[in-house]
Amino acid sequence: MMDDSGTLPVPIGAGGNRTLSTLAQLADIPEEDIWVAKQKSPRTRRAYQRDVQHFMRTLGIAGVDELRQADHKAVIAWERFMREVEHAAASTIRRRLAALSSLYKHLVRHGHAAPGGDSHNLINKSVNRTPPDTSAIQTKLLAFRESHCFQASEENMAST
Repeated sequence: MMDDSGTLPVPIGAGGNRTLSTLAQLADIPEEDIWVAKQKSPRTRRAYQRDVQHFMRTLGIAGVDELRQADHKAVIAWERFMREVEHAAASTIRRRLAALSSLYKHLVRHGHAAPGGDSHNLINKSVNRTPPDTSAIQTKLLAFRESHCFQASEENMAST
């Protein structure tokens, strides 16, 4: 998923008789790859691609179908993991959330995710938001980490 090197339409034919790939070939391109490729800067493409892959890897999301169904709970768990386990800088968290927000907006705009879905709306609100520190959320987050073999130090585990 999200390999911007070979999935976009390319000219076919030789000499002056070059045309774009057929519509059928274009329809087979995953929308996530289109989203990556439309980013103007190569650095932005790489960073956004890594950020979405981080989201998927952290939450054990195996493919685009699961990615498209991620909800606000997944975004909250990811944000907290970055903040509390990875101790990521606020700017890193904001950039990662911005990448995910951009992807979900693109998917909604092109009919590949439900409009008004919790995940893309929450992402924008999450940038400067701290989820409530309730014991229920903490317990679920700890269970989530343990079930996905996240190796948090005992110090981090004690602080949550």
